[in-house]
Amino acid sequence: MQEQKNKQKGITLIALVVTIIVLIILAGVSINMLVGDNGIITQAQSAQRETEEAEAREKLEMALLDLQMEKYTNPNYNDEQFIKDYLASQGMVAQDDVVIVGGYQFIIDRENLRVTQSLGKGNESSTIEIGVSSQLASDYTKATLSIKIQGSDSISEIQINGAEVSVPEKTENKYTLTQDVTTNGNYSVYVLDSNEEYKIAQIQIEGISEDMQISTKEELESFRDRVNNGATYEGRTITLQNDIDLQGNAENQWVPIGREDKDFKGTFYGNNHIIKNMYIDTTEDFQGLFGIVRGKIQDLTVTGDIVNAGNQSGGVVGSAGGSTIIMNCHNQVTIYSEEGTSIGGIAGYIVPNASILNCTNRANITALGQTGGYQETYVGGIIGRCDGQITGCYNTGDIYGYHIAGGIVGVMMQGETRDCYNRGNIKVDFQIAGGISGAIHYYSGGTVGYTRIMNTYSTGTVTGPSQIGASIGAVTTPGSILQADNNYALNQNDLPAIGGGTTTNTNVKAELKTSDELKELVSTLGEAFKEDTENINDGYPILQWQ
Repeated sequence: MQEQKNKQKGITLIALVVTIIVLIILAGVSINMLVGDNGIITQAQSAQRETEEAEAREKLEMALLDLQMEKYTNPNYNDEQFIKDYLASQGMVAQDDVVIVGGYQFIIDRENLRVTQSLGKGNESSTIEIGVSSQLASDYTKATLSIKIQGSDSISEIQINGAEVSVPEKTENKYTLTQDVTTNGNYSVYVLDSNEEYKIAQIQIEGISEDMQISTKEELESFRDRVNNGATYEGRTITLQNDIDLQGNAENQWVPIGREDKDFKGTFYGNNHIIKNMYIDTTEDFQGLFGIVRGKIQDLTVTGDIVNAGNQSGGVVGSAGGSTIIMNCHNQVTIYSEEGTSIGGIAGYIVPNASILNCTNRANITALGQTGGYQETYVGGIIGRCDGQITGCYNTGDIYGYHIAGGIVGVMMQGETRDCYNRGNIKVDFQIAGGISGAIHYYSGGTVGYTRIMNTYSTGTVTGPSQIGASIGAVTTPGSILQADNNYALNQNDLPAIGGGTTTNTNVKAELKTSDELKELVSTLGEAFKEDTENINDGYPILQWQ
């Protein structure tokens, strides 16, 4: 009997132990569910902190809105003490650009009065040291921040203006990193260590090129000087806000925007304004409103005089490289050159991949350089030498050259001229002139693979001693690499449509028409043209954009 009782006690003890173990396990699970990383209490505490921080931020943002009103209405307003005192009156503490609201810390932009970063709760470290310096890129497109952090055994987080960046490996008892920035302004470096202590360092970045608006002559000159000192403005847009009078004369000459190795790479939006009274008198290369461009020039008219120009000069642009686009630009700058080569109303020279679209020249262009070889001097109403694309342009100015002259282009070396017309008179002293192009040629080192002239007409007179054509002056390269079709010219003075050179090239075509026949060519020339219903072009076809 006693043995049986002992067995029952043993079973009861075991059951008790098991029960205790189960209760402990269940208690552990319950505790973890309550206070673990994802526990109910932990999540509730986190939610409460987030709510408190959001409320603190909202309170600060409301105060900053009030300060914006003070900024424009209160004559005693300033960025320093006034802001500090006002925030203090709202129960906040301002320590430089850090504002503490209910124990939560925020970085503010004092100039623009906005919150830039939430820092959460924490204590400022007395041991962390942050060194920040900056280096502006030579083309002014960016600045590089150099950051050195020391004085802490373990950094857990680094933020630059609120954006978290990777914490680098610690070397020589410090953390070193660099960061490129592309806009001007205040930059805050926030560092948090493993003890949840933080430190903030700030730096002001100035000098990076930004989108800008130009309203005055002085602002245009300042922009020009900045480009000529190395600011490319790549990826930026410059917008003209008003017509600008450059007031040019012999004592106030214009220096072009963009020089060798200092070319403009942004977008210059003329906003259909006029830059007038430009004056240039120099034999230096790359003359024009812009000297060297690798960007975009759009919706602009230029007037004035270039009384002497060097190589690759034009009213709007001297030389266009890369993927330059010159669009809807209009030249009324009279150009004269005794020494320069590649002279044009819109541009002196464009490379492959560069384009001139929907542009006009109304000024007289003269290039009388005698450089010893006819291929050296090119002059055209739109461009002197073209290796790129000309589309939808017209010329009404008189073009006068010594070697090669054309109403639209002096010489087509490669690329394409399409949907253009010429109403100006063309004259050369030595040889080769055409109503549309003085010569069509293929540059032996060219990369485009063809030279083309399509859908054009000319009504201007063409005069000179030899190789003179009403449409094309000379064809200088045989074979299919040269192409010209759907080109027409006014039949006058027994002038052939194609003047000389390899005129038997069947891929190069141009036809003579009477004045009445030219006026009926709208559908033949193609969809880029339309009828001159308002007689703005003496009844001859005009371009769709006119």
